[in-house]
Formats: sequence, C-alpha cells, structure tokens
Amino acid sequence: MNPILKNLEEADHSIQRASHLLNVTFPLLKHKEILLRITEEIKKSLLKQINSILYYEHLNKRIKLSKDPKKNLKLFEKKLARRYKVNIKEIKEILNLSKIQKESPVHILKEDKLILVSNDLKQKIITKEVLKRYLNLTENLFKTVKKNLITRTPKEE
Repeated sequence: MNPILKNLEEADHSIQRASHLLNVTFPLLKHKEILLRITEEIKKSLLKQINSILYYEHLNKRIKLSKDPKKNLKLFEKKLARRYKVNIKEIKEILNLSKIQKESPVHILKEDKLILVSNDLKQKIITKEVLKRYLNLTENLFKTVKKNLITRTPKEE
C-alpha cells in the first residue's frame, strides 16, 4: 500500500479510537488510563498526518527529508504548516502534553479532570473539554490533509 494512504488510514483509525474512548468509554468507566490513551491516540494521529504531508511533499520534490524526526517536524513547521492551514501552536501544545504525560510520575483523576504532577510538583490539568478541542483540531486537519493528498496521490494496487 502507498505509504501516504497507509499513514492516513492509521491516522483515521486513531481518530476513531480517540473519539470512541472520549465519548463512550470514558463517561462509563471514568478511569485515568482512558484519558492518557486518548492523548496518545490524538498524538499518534497528528504525527501520521504530518508524516503523510512530508512524504507527499518529498515525492513531489518540494522538500528534502531528514532521518531525524525532529528536523522533519521543524521542516513541516517552517515550510508546510501554512500551506496546509495548520495551527502549529496547537500541534506543539498537543505534542508537549504528550511529553509531559510521559514524564509525569503522578497522575490523579478528579471528577472529569486528569491532573499530571511533575517531579518539580508543577501541575498540568487535562479536562475532557481540552481533549475534545484537541480531537476536533486533529479531525479538521485530517479532513484538510485527506482533501489535499488523496485526490492527488495515485493508489498502488
């Protein structure tokens, strides 16, 4: 399968999983691991979408990819984010949230809020509304990417 289409398919599945976890599973079970999983699925979908864009642009010889993912993300930020109407601040916020989540030794669930406590006792609060906003951003990006790439990408049999 074409790598662009494969990445987009995986991104779509991650969006669907995150949506189901957020709207169906979490309200029933109210477990902090579900909120952690939702942030990971949103991050995974974003990265797959960005990889699709990078690969597409590379195939069309508009950019040169690096083996370093951080350099590729910077390249996306500088050269491609505006073209694809991506709010890079929100993408960085989502990626940063995922990083904080992994580094946080303590996760506390209080009502519908997940509180991440860092080693230096700083708190980051993740609410269901914040996750809905991030999921909505991810879905909108997916629609834009799909519209721009799928119509132009040849399918491999």
